Amino acid sequence: MPARPAPPGPSCPRFNRSARIHRAHKIRLRLAVTTVAALINMGPTNAGTPVSGSIVYTGFFDQPRALLRSEFIYDGKSEARLGTPTLLATLPGLADGIVRLPEEGLAVGCGTEVAFVNLDSGTVQRVSAGIQDAYHIMLDASGTNVWTGNGLGLSVVPATPPGPGSKLPFQEDNVIPESVAWLGYRSVFFAADGVFGSLDPFDPNGFTSSPVPGRAIAGPALVVDPWTEDLFLAGGRWIQQLRVVGGEVRLMSSLLLPAGVDLDHIDLDGRGHFFGANARGTLIFIDYSSNGLIGSPNHFLAQLPIPRSPGQTDSGSIDGVLFIRGADPDDGGGPGGGGGPPPTPPEWESELLHWWPGDGIMGDLAGDRPLSPVGTTDFARGAIKEAFHLANDKSWLTAAPGRDWDLGSRDFTFSVWVWFDHLEPEGGLIGNYDPDSDGNHGRWVWEIRERRLRFFTSRGAGNTGSVVAGPEFDPLARRWYHLALTKKGSAFQFFINGRLRRETNYPILIPPEPGPLSIGPLSSGGRMDEILWFKRPLTRDEVASLYLAGDRMPRRPTATIAGREADQLRLSLRTLAGRPWILERSTNLLNWDLIGERVTSGTAATDLNTSAGGPNLFFRVRPGQ
Repeated sequence: MPARPAPPGPSCPRFNRSARIHRAHKIRLRLAVTTVAALINMGPTNAGTPVSGSIVYTGFFDQPRALLRSEFIYDGKSEARLGTPTLLATLPGLADGIVRLPEEGLAVGCGTEVAFVNLDSGTVQRVSAGIQDAYHIMLDASGTNVWTGNGLGLSVVPATPPGPGSKLPFQEDNVIPESVAWLGYRSVFFAADGVFGSLDPFDPNGFTSSPVPGRAIAGPALVVDPWTEDLFLAGGRWIQQLRVVGGEVRLMSSLLLPAGVDLDHIDLDGRGHFFGANARGTLIFIDYSSNGLIGSPNHFLAQLPIPRSPGQTDSGSIDGVLFIRGADPDDGGGPGGGGGPPPTPPEWESELLHWWPGDGIMGDLAGDRPLSPVGTTDFARGAIKEAFHLANDKSWLTAAPGRDWDLGSRDFTFSVWVWFDHLEPEGGLIGNYDPDSDGNHGRWVWEIRERRLRFFTSRGAGNTGSVVAGPEFDPLARRWYHLALTKKGSAFQFFINGRLRRETNYPILIPPEPGPLSIGPLSSGGRMDEILWFKRPLTRDEVASLYLAGDRMPRRPTATIAGREADQLRLSLRTLAGRPWILERSTNLLNWDLIGERVTSGTAATDLNTSAGGPNLFFRVRPGQ
């Protein structure tokens, strides 16, 4: 195997002969230097995307080590700021890297231990890290383990439930990673000090690390951007943005930060915002959402001083950093919610044909086709609020036959948030077919097959037919992805996380065939949220707005929102502000009975008479006259 390249020379501020010496060097540097608060703009800034939420960070603030949280707000133009910090937990050891777990909570590298922190209660569960210095920490492809590394050892630590870590074996003379990132289940990359390369964890003789020729300038922080699908490598003053195309690693963009910056850990929000922990006590924030390239000129860049905690006497340092998007009161705080005003969305009322939001109901909020569950189907935490949970390949959702399922040559857009319980999933996203029948003539389905998105329509017995091939899709488990498919004439466009991944022309006429609509099943089980069917092909910007805005997309005042409980109607009242509205109830989401009217929507949600609700009784608010 390739020998480890020589480390940077002694003139490099990150020079070290071992990760342990490197850590001690950085800690001394942090305590010796105080960075003056500064706002740095690289000339007139491009229009960006507003974002709000909170920064969770580890740091050395007097003693002991702390896990803190500060509100973060960026207006999308010229101002970013941090609020007063609150203490989430006191951590053992040298608390460093942070990673968010799929369901709830965080994992933090803390020397010889990994600490699992409950965000609500602040309780800490400590387990052995399996190595001496848990530094960088990453969620693995399965979403059930965290990996932690320091350049001398790499270990895997069970996260669901937490358990002691085990050091991973490497072949002799291989570079030991400090950080690891997964582009897909079998597409794994690593970074160490001055080294970047690919990692083969499937070698039965031990892990194999293969450095990419040419020394990495940045590192060892390494993360994947869900938006661009690029690898971001950061360390010291450098950030490098790398893209893997056909097995080749290409440098897409790079950025040299101002003097006095020493990047430690980094995080990306998947919407064009970079958060970096400067070891000298500041947060580095960059908005690169205008074009997706970190090093382009005129991006907004700010260096924000970390606010002092009550009683803190020194300037402190910031080691690990994690951004959590702000949660709207009506959503579940998932990746689809929060973040400030979204781009201009499509017109919902006039363009939506069907809308199945989940949120504890099977109803169709834009059409007249409620869903029925098949197999083990329930609700779970969603990308926006609550999602449909399909437990296995025998579980899906179905809607009664209808003329809308006859696509013919019509144009459309399908949009859905999806989460896979396990790796290498296959299955249908939405289609006019019966998953129990292999010979359903004339069917169509948007699906995942052989690590690729595709649109399939059959022409006869035996499932022979036409396949419109989409992009490769090798999703990680227990993460949310936004998928969209548009058709305009013979042009099909496939989107992943708001970005166009493949466009192809395929003339196709879908023959009419009576039958149900099916959503799912997913071979490995999973969740589906906010399933939308538009009457027309959305533009690229409109698809991006679905991904960026989530549940905060403004709805026209004539929208109808239904739910079982009063709190599910608050969004309706907001969209109808200042207008008359009517409250109705239904047992089947098809026929509605009048309950009462209001002159304006100023009435609180708690005043709505929904106390008699039950599993088969639904309520909705719609515009009055």
